[in-house]
Amino acid sequence: MKKVFGFLKWILLGLIGGSTTLPLYGQGNAPELPFYLKQDFLNQVLAIVAFLYVLLLMRHLMVLEKLAREVGRMMLPQEEAAKLAEEPSIWQKILKHLSGLKPLEAEKDLVLEGHEYDGIKELSNGMPPWLRYLFLGTILFGVLYFTYFTMLGIGPTQEEEYAQEMARAALQKEERMKLAANKVDENTVVVLTEKNYLEEGRKIFIENCATCHGENGGGGAGPNLTDEYWLHGGGVKNIFKLVKYGFIQKGMPPWEDKLTPFQIQKVTSYVLSLQGSNPPGGLPPAGEKWTETPPDTSTLKTTTASLSSLDAAAQRQISQ
Repeated sequence: MKKVFGFLKWILLGLIGGSTTLPLYGQGNAPELPFYLKQDFLNQVLAIVAFLYVLLLMRHLMVLEKLAREVGRMMLPQEEAAKLAEEPSIWQKILKHLSGLKPLEAEKDLVLEGHEYDGIKELSNGMPPWLRYLFLGTILFGVLYFTYFTMLGIGPTQEEEYAQEMARAALQKEERMKLAANKVDENTVVVLTEKNYLEEGRKIFIENCATCHGENGGGGAGPNLTDEYWLHGGGVKNIFKLVKYGFIQKGMPPWEDKLTPFQIQKVTSYVLSLQGSNPPGGLPPAGEKWTETPPDTSTLKTTTASLSSLDAAAQRQISQ
């Protein structure tokens, strides 16, 4: 028993240490845990720590009681010490009370009249106290829960909890999008169509690009960005590459050291959203007309046909 409680003590110390160092997780180069995982982990750790703490506390109380009984036996006369040794401990009394077991001598008083079958007598044993206390505890918990959440309105409702979780999920999604978007390059970039990203792209354009291309993209020192003609190729990949690396010979500076890949993707998407806007005072077209080339689907068709042929052959073999 001592080994068991000693083992539990080490587990308790480990959990306490883990719960105190968890907030440090995510500092430095370590990844940050999502809020809901961190909160759930802390709740589980606290529940386990509380349970183990209660067990250890009970163990220490049992040891203290045993020591007190030994000291009492040493100080009392021999007869009284013998009586004290025969008396059950406090824990034995508590277990006996919770179990509700009656001594065998009292069995005759518990027999139900007319409930005897083949020599087997039915006893009138009521609900054990531990189960009755548990039942009363659930009622008390229900009353406190109803008062806390419904009557007093202190705790959040299910709708409020749902809204909070959705808000957290939106923040986490935004963080994931930022991490993923900052890994984008001219080979993997795609057009962003979300209004908030286009608005951020517009702000970046006004702050950094409007000086040469005009606030409405109609051009100035730089070419018009609202028509179908481009000096260095249109489309999201070419524009992203041009913004990133620039074109010094034509006065276009590189922005890869000043803007993140995600910011370049936003401003690129905003520039493409200006297509066909025809702002007043825009410069005439310059460069060559850009037509987006549709993706090559011949390989996909060939692969699909091959898979269909293999599937048909397999079906014929099975039918044979």
